[in-house]
Amino acid sequence: MQDGSGREAGGASQALGSAGVLMALISLSRSDSNVPGQMTIRNAAIAFACVVAGLLCGALSSVPGAAPLLWLPAGVGLAAMLAWGNRAWPGILVSAVLLEFLSLRDASTSLALALSCALLTGLAIACQTTLAATLVRAREHQPLRLDSATEVLRFGLLWSPVAALCGAAGTLVAAYSVGLVATEALPRFALSCWFGHWAGMVLGTPAALALSAGSRSHFAGRRKPVLLVT
Repeated sequence: MQDGSGREAGGASQALGSAGVLMALISLSRSDSNVPGQMTIRNAAIAFACVVAGLLCGALSSVPGAAPLLWLPAGVGLAAMLAWGNRAWPGILVSAVLLEFLSLRDASTSLALALSCALLTGLAIACQTTLAATLVRAREHQPLRLDSATEVLRFGLLWSPVAALCGAAGTLVAAYSVGLVATEALPRFALSCWFGHWAGMVLGTPAALALSAGSRSHFAGRRKPVLLVT
């Protein structure tokens, strides 16, 4: 039998691979023409990718009172918003609300409380994605290339961790409101939640961008190394 760290490492690889495949499916819906309903298809694909990635990452959390240490929907959502702008917001919001609602209903929470907390968390994560995308657009070359050490360091150590505070705060408030986290466990839960969202953006965003049709030209010659590193 594998120990906890072995299972988590294997699960992380599986989650990363699955999210990458799903982002490749999203890229199939990309079109340069202004097709009616095209963004609706994209948002449905974004929501589907984020939900599946979230379910996989949630399965990795084997430590009671702690959030998953890798939350790939944060990276998938950020990549989608960088690729398609604020029009990707609905898909990110819907997936975040659904994932939180499913986790709260598993804890036998009342329907009204689960819905309200899920909406709070969903809005917080959507705001996190918007903040991260805004910081990247304002400070980095567009589209995001991550082809210099300075750009990689700013993305990984400035924009992502700052934005992750939004998602972590919303998730923390929701979990505490329904009694999933005891008062004495709040610091640990908050840190693990923030780390998971940060790691999800740092690992998931470059991989998703490297796979997406709209960004492949900017990762020419670096797609395989980027995917191997992440």
